[in-house]
Amino acid sequence: MEEEYHGPVLLSSDAGADTLRALVAGGVAATRPKLGTEARTNGPFASSYHARVLPEFLDVVDDPGLKTLNGKGLVGAYDVDDEGVPAQAVKLVSEGRLENYLVSREPVRDFPQSNGHGRGWNCRSAPAGHRGAEGDGEERSAGRRSEPKAARSGKGPGVEERLLC
Repeated sequence: MEEEYHGPVLLSSDAGADTLRALVAGGVAATRPKLGTEARTNGPFASSYHARVLPEFLDVVDDPGLKTLNGKGLVGAYDVDDEGVPAQAVKLVSEGRLENYLVSREPVRDFPQSNGHGRGWNCRSAPAGHRGAEGDGEERSAGRRSEPKAARSGKGPGVEERLLC
């Protein structure tokens, strides 16, 4: 039986940065949980909406439109997400409390529409609804079915190569 831990942890600077990135980045991406689940989303912050997840002195904002900071270019900025939705700055954590999730066009409880953070999935991080069902010959991209694998395996014009999970 897994138990959640909500308490202090002391880490070195490198480990602290890596842990914060891993915890926050994975925890704030909203993915639809299995039917019948009480959680809003999956991951470490699934049941933490409005709960304290970081120290009170920390705020976290994801702003995909931010292209420079202090005169230096930033990698990963975008104006429109992979689903065609204009990117928005999202305040995720305010005074240590989780206030928002990064939402794609696949809604989750209390977040019915995208906030411009529908990004491409890779096979290891894609939730089950984004991968083809085992043996069905299809993959899903952003929750929608795409054409069968066989139709993409040719080398004819208009064939788009995609990573298959």
